[in-house]
Amino acid sequence: METKNEKKKFESSCARCTVQKCVFPGRKESRPKFCPIVLHEEEAKKAMDILFSEEAVGTEDYRINIAAEYVIHQAFDDDYGPTLTRLEEIMEFARFMKWTKIGIGCCIALVEEARETDRILRANGFEVVSVMCMAAGGKRHDMGFGWQCKFVQALPFCNPVMQAFVLNKSETELNLELGLCVGHDILFRKYCKAPVVVWALKDRVLANNPTAALYTANLFYFNRLLPQAHVFGAAGEKLFARR
Repeated sequence: METKNEKKKFESSCARCTVQKCVFPGRKESRPKFCPIVLHEEEAKKAMDILFSEEAVGTEDYRINIAAEYVIHQAFDDDYGPTLTRLEEIMEFARFMKWTKIGIGCCIALVEEARETDRILRANGFEVVSVMCMAAGGKRHDMGFGWQCKFVQALPFCNPVMQAFVLNKSETELNLELGLCVGHDILFRKYCKAPVVVWALKDRVLANNPTAALYTANLFYFNRLLPQAHVFGAAGEKLFARR
């Protein structure tokens, strides 16, 4: 039996687990030492109580979790597999929660996507409030950075806090995050009073599909995302060192 001090030597690492006993409890293999269930038994009990205890019934956390499970059930068919797009899932989720007023916090780079999202949501009976990232933004060169890109320097800086304030004042019930910059998305979620769901992510290089970098990490993006030795071994590292 491991003591608490021995457990502290490990950190949770589901990304490295090959047993996946959470998904396949019938497997004979034991959970690895870095399994969060092994490391954090008290936290697991608290988390279950928040979502499933008798005291939890009727709370917003309980309702959100039940709504999420309902949408998952609606999104799959035994014969055809997945049946709903993410936008359809968001609308199903909002309907289950009886939320009718939806906010959109969007980036200027995805304003056309915001316009189409607005059109679709309104066509499905939702009230929509949208705020673009540069609303109440000031001059970027006043921020004191030595900007290398003149294009970026010429644009106003983004103001995700203003986006959140506008949606708060409009009393939206659910907010969609649409393509906000890394960091700005954190501030937007921090200051929004209503729950925030990610509608779409921005990737300036990969056509707003950031996980594409993972699918090509061992090929096209290896020298940007991975140390060369991880991809080609020591021989590969020597090869690229000669370039």
